Amino acid sequence: MRFGTYNVEKLFGSDAPGERKRHELVCEVIRGLNVDVLAVQEVAAAFPEQAAERLAELGRRVGLTAYHREPGTDAGPEYQIGKIAVGISPHDLHLGLLWNPDRVEVVEGTFRSYPKENMHHGLIKMVFRVQGSDGAFYEVQHGSTHLTPFGPHAGRADEAVRVASAFTRPLDRPPGLVGGDWNTTSADRSSDGTFYDPDPYADFPWNPGAVFQCHRERDERGHLIRWWADRTTGEALLDGGLLEARVELHNATLATGGVPWQASAGHRSNETIFGWRRIDSIRCTADVVPALRRVEIVDGELACRASDHLPEVVEYDPAAISRQVRSDV
Repeated sequence: MRFGTYNVEKLFGSDAPGERKRHELVCEVIRGLNVDVLAVQEVAAAFPEQAAERLAELGRRVGLTAYHREPGTDAGPEYQIGKIAVGISPHDLHLGLLWNPDRVEVVEGTFRSYPKENMHHGLIKMVFRVQGSDGAFYEVQHGSTHLTPFGPHAGRADEAVRVASAFTRPLDRPPGLVGGDWNTTSADRSSDGTFYDPDPYADFPWNPGAVFQCHRERDERGHLIRWWADRTTGEALLDGGLLEARVELHNATLATGGVPWQASAGHRSNETIFGWRRIDSIRCTADVVPALRRVEIVDGELACRASDHLPEVVEYDPAAISRQVRSDV
């Protein structure tokens, strides 16, 4: 199974010629990912029906679908709310799930979109029936989320707790993975106890935008003298039971070199004030960790031109999940 996450940078937010060309680049990147399920962030739309229609259009362009039939929906247009796996943000940048219907199957009635009033952007999830290497089918949750860019004082750690609880509660829930733009520095650690992610801010000159990402220290005269990455959101995710797939694979493969660090943002020339950093990733419940096989951030020239975020893809084998939910279909 291949699960990806991709912030597509305000896709469909402008009809300018340059943006239309970029939209095609985004589609080309997605087609190249060869994913079974894709978490999407930042589909731009002014109202919910438009968001659903645009996510469905993106799926059609890349050979995936967002269509599902929830109980109680009528036979109206496929793009209407209740039939498209879209999460509505109060800030016009919406979430979605796309999937290959030839390789995975939606478990009917499992789509959840968490109230937009509780999160800056939102969280959605759905259970899919997926096939393992043993030929059997298993039920696995997949989700998409986008946390607030405005720092811990704006509730980012609280949003993280909400995401963690959605994937770890109740205890008999299916195992799960969630892709997101976390807007924060991870707190997951390598086996030697050091943070897997270096601090992307401490060695850069102070920039006011860093107030959303950093702890700060002043001297006795009130001068700002030190700043460092805030990891409280990452700690909330980790303590809440959502683990970084990349870091878990890194620790499991240290004998053969581990997983090299890769940035997911900072490649645009106008972002060098913050440097390269990894704020987009896939997290999973602990029972998925034994099933992880490979992880990569796609950072080629095409991906760097298409969006200000780079996609990450995780490969996993459902048959190796430690606490399996077998499907009877």
